[in-house]
Amino acid sequence: MPDKFKNICWVYPPKIKDILDEIDYPVYRKMFFSTQEDIEDEYTEMGLDLTNVPTPLQYLFALIHVDPRLKSII
Repeated sequence: MPDKFKNICWVYPPKIKDILDEIDYPVYRKMFFSTQEDIEDEYTEMGLDLTNVPTPLQYLFALIHVDPRLKSII
């Protein structure tokens, strides 16, 4: 359903198919929906120490630090 924007134009939200077809969708999904358990599983698979596993927010900041392009997504 479109929304009127300041009586200037109608703004249409993206369709679910448009979002899923986006090239960076897996990156968005990983950034915004990673749980603590997902991060711990990833650390386990990579053979890393589980004593310093970051929280999802710390993980998000680490991803942005590694790839500054992701900052524009947020």
